[in-house]
Amino acid sequence: MLLALGLATIAAPVSAQLANLNFILGISGNVLIKRVGSGNYQRASKGWVNVADRLRLDKDSTAMVLCGFRRWKVPSPGEFVVEDGCNPGKKKIKIRPGSLRCCTRNPNNPNIPYVIFPRDTAILNNRVSNQPIVLRWNRVADATSYTVRVSGLGVPWEKQVSQPQVVYDGKESFKPGSRYWVTVTADNGASSSSEDEPGFSILSEKESKKIKAEISQLQRIISNTNSSNINSNKTLSDDFKAFAEAELYHSKGLNAAAIDVLEKSIKQGSKTRAVYQRLGEIYQQVGLNRLAKQRYLIAVELAQKEQNLSEQQDKALIEYRLGEVNQVIGELKDSYKWYQDAQNSFRALGDKEQEKLIQQKLDYLKDRV
Repeated sequence: MLLALGLATIAAPVSAQLANLNFILGISGNVLIKRVGSGNYQRASKGWVNVADRLRLDKDSTAMVLCGFRRWKVPSPGEFVVEDGCNPGKKKIKIRPGSLRCCTRNPNNPNIPYVIFPRDTAILNNRVSNQPIVLRWNRVADATSYTVRVSGLGVPWEKQVSQPQVVYDGKESFKPGSRYWVTVTADNGASSSSEDEPGFSILSEKESKKIKAEISQLQRIISNTNSSNINSNKTLSDDFKAFAEAELYHSKGLNAAAIDVLEKSIKQGSKTRAVYQRLGEIYQQVGLNRLAKQRYLIAVELAQKEQNLSEQQDKALIEYRLGEVNQVIGELKDSYKWYQDAQNSFRALGDKEQEKLIQQKLDYLKDRV
């Protein structure tokens, strides 16, 4: 996953742009790449590129980069920063790790039925998606039944079930643009409201159709990669297709849909670090910190197996995120350990600024561990 994209995601509200999803579709001739933080060029190949990476092309060489919905045919000969080609004129933002105290919300107490879906997300209009809304929450060990309530404009709905999920079957329709809340209470008295009451909203039919059209457009772009003049006999991996689709959903505030796409990719056997890392980031953003931790742990293992600079940068970022989520859920020893690992990784990368900022985290936690 791109370092700049990953760092920006958690600190800001849903504002990711698909244009930040950059991928070398194919190359021919002598094409070199200098990864951000590296002093040397190396031969480029198909795959992810950081917005700060530089491409150098000799005469008669060609490179094609997917920048969101459009393709950028890199001119030759010449040397170019990926962001300048993919996002010309875009203002560069200096990224910082999170606040000193980190996030204090949503420790995801396993003893309460905290809501998993829908949680801080927009949902496609069911007239367009043809999908029922399935409410899901954390299973509480000693609970045998749950009372589920949905509240909001025109929708007073309640149902008792024995499993930690239920299909919304209310006669009342959700109003596009309105906010709704889910509350789950276990028969032992534990309630999701003791931690938070996450909401969701429904997009209008017009908005939903527009997004569905954009998804179809994206799928056509990926499918048409076969007909490219460069590496025309190769297709993008299934992981990239899932990642790109999830990134589009996420850019529209459809966090639940983005999560579903990435989880499906994992169930189908994905072993791509970027998929696990992005899923962890979205889980963390919506307050599902324990699920984020699970995905980050796998992501950091996958990153450790790679030796290239881009993977090592992402490894440092994932370690930092593991420090955050462990801090949120109260596992402070693990948090301290991951912050230390992240600091060491950033130090090895020569990033003194991040190293210094993480030291503030360590100083804060030192007397609390």
